[in-house]
Amino acid sequence: MLKGLDTSAVKYVQCLVPAAKTTGGSTQAVDYSNFTFGTVLATCGSTGAAAITVSVLRSATSNGTFNGIGASLNLSAASKTHVRSFTANSSAVWYKLYLTHVGGGSPIVSAYLIQQGGREAPIDQDTNTTSYSVISNA
Repeated sequence: MLKGLDTSAVKYVQCLVPAAKTTGGSTQAVDYSNFTFGTVLATCGSTGAAAITVSVLRSATSNGTFNGIGASLNLSAASKTHVRSFTANSSAVWYKLYLTHVGGGSPIVSAYLIQQGGREAPIDQDTNTTSYSVISNA
């Protein structure tokens, strides 16, 4: 987790390690209950002419039925890196990515879900202490 100068929490969750994708599928669910919005950061390189559509899905439980929220990215080797933000203002707080493989080839895809806008105020250590930034592996 990384806290910026405004002490707002930002958490980066790697959903897909860079790897060649020949089929579609979904990632593990990520809990957004402590965050108000998120961003998908995805990149694509290619060993062929294929493309990948990455869609954001959400559910009320980690193993429930996931539905699309209308946030998606169309990746191809020519387009490289894409960013798409979305609000997490629903009682359905579990989010994951779903990949749809389009065409042939084996594009190399990597994707992150970035959690932003913490719902809870940060804890101050002392009234005389100013927090500029904190980096941890949480």
